[in-house]
Amino acid sequence: TTQYLEEADVLADRVGIIDHGRIVAEGTPEVLKAAKKMNKVGSYGSIAPVFLVANVGATFRWYQSKLGFGGDPFPSTEPYVFAILFRDQIEIMLQRLENYQKPDEYDHRAGGVWNAYIRTSGVKDLYEAVKNEVTIIQPLRQQPYGAWEFEVRDPNGYVLVFSEIRE
Repeated sequence: TTQYLEEADVLADRVGIIDHGRIVAEGTPEVLKAAKKMNKVGSYGSIAPVFLVANVGATFRWYQSKLGFGGDPFPSTEPYVFAILFRDQIEIMLQRLENYQKPDEYDHRAGGVWNAYIRTSGVKDLYEAVKNEVTIIQPLRQQPYGAWEFEVRDPNGYVLVFSEIRE
């Protein structure tokens, strides 16, 4: 054992960092030093999926009318090349790629292939509000891990999972 990362760098192939009896980081000395350096620079706040679509305007309008998203398309008139959709704390970005058709990958793994997993509150009410307006892939159901989920396919083939952990 040592208190000094520089000493561990010389003596060990793998290092574990323990804080109050709990392992809080482990890896090679190079990985831990890089992580330490990066933790001093900025911070991460969120992540947003980016969907390639052939028609940003049509997709933008679908998310507005069916799921209640607002947004900012660019440029200010169609044909748009980009849009940021937002609702509450969720953002989805759209990028135009002319003639793009997303491959259908849903059946390539048991349980489906998802493109965005959206944590919500009031998932049962949301499901009731949208179930006759959108393409439902999986209806609202409780998963073995406790979450209530349903799956929607957007007009481009992207699969959105809406989920809520209910106690």
